[in-house]
Amino acid sequence: MHMTDVERFPLVPAFASHSAVMAAVMAALALAAPLAQAQTGASTPDRAVRLAEGVLLYPSVKLSLGHDDNVRAAPTDTVSARVSTLAPALKLDARNGSGIYGLSYGGAYSRYSGLSADNTNNHDLGATGAHEFSARSRLNWGLGYQNRYDARADAVVASAAPDRWQGNNLNALYSYGARQAQGRLEAEVSANRKRYQNNLVTTQGSDVDTRQIAGRYFWRVMPRTYLVAEARAAANDYRVGTANNNTDTRLLAGVTWEATAKTTGRVKVGQQKKRFDSATRADVSKATYEASVEWKPLSYSVFVLVANRSAEDALAEGDYNQNRSLGLTWSHQWSEAVSSRVGVSDIRTDFVNSARRDDTRSTSLGLTYGLNRHYTLGLDVMRTQRDSTLAPNNHKRNTVLLSVSAAL
Repeated sequence: MHMTDVERFPLVPAFASHSAVMAAVMAALALAAPLAQAQTGASTPDRAVRLAEGVLLYPSVKLSLGHDDNVRAAPTDTVSARVSTLAPALKLDARNGSGIYGLSYGGAYSRYSGLSADNTNNHDLGATGAHEFSARSRLNWGLGYQNRYDARADAVVASAAPDRWQGNNLNALYSYGARQAQGRLEAEVSANRKRYQNNLVTTQGSDVDTRQIAGRYFWRVMPRTYLVAEARAAANDYRVGTANNNTDTRLLAGVTWEATAKTTGRVKVGQQKKRFDSATRADVSKATYEASVEWKPLSYSVFVLVANRSAEDALAEGDYNQNRSLGLTWSHQWSEAVSSRVGVSDIRTDFVNSARRDDTRSTSLGLTYGLNRHYTLGLDVMRTQRDSTLAPNNHKRNTVLLSVSAAL
């Protein structure tokens, strides 16, 4: 018998009353810190409950209430609604002589007034480990499970209910070389599995298994600056849409730097080759780049610039998608209690061998006010506009949310 999201997660009983759940969680958080200190006889790090020696629990929750003027990201006949989202999070850290281990859960339960078909429950579970065998040898690993809904704008075809999928992933990263050594090597492997659970007529073509290997060499040219050479290859195997099966290979070179003057960043450029198993698809050989640069002119003000160019698998029109993205965010701490975040981004997608081209622009503004060390108020305003050469893919969407967050 198939289990619903509520049956899988009985502690979220249909999310009938945000306020009741929020009140209970806040009360628990308010009591947890002094109780934890009384039990251990010692203080704990901020936002943590000490469960045992070397074992810390970090609980938090966020409740958002607001308005969405285009819930289904439609080009015309838009539907608006009040929206409420409850987002609990738990993180457990355990340390011993051989490593650091973590378990985490993050949820986002959203409800739209009068639009029950659009309600969603997103769940993310994760486990991580970090082992330092010696000053030169380290291993990090991670396991994850997702039960999520795609954003309406990402659907291949509009449907009565948003597309839901389940996925799991694993990755391992091994590093050899002391952190400040002249040279350092990294080897990485990962595997991802994604399976859609509804709207199968239009979604099952997106079910995919991805396996990737990568290798990197870092050469120190300054105390905190490294030249890097990277090679990675990924195999993408689709269960139904097998014409999309391909091998994606990238060769990159660039530089990474940490806390040099007022900037930190990484920039890599190179060549991407995507070879499809099917002769009906055009192979790809194009320049690619990845960049992320952080500039901190003041200790309380940070700018982050992110840029990317890559070819991605096409799940709608065309043989593949040629994407270019550029984003800039500015975060500023105005006082001990007040902070802001402004973001702008532009994503251009060319559906190769198709008449479709999309340009998606997003802007966001966030303000937070810390009532005390446990509770924070927030205001988030977001606007997204997508202009496409195929009119059914156009949409404009504005969202305004007020939130309250609670943590230890």
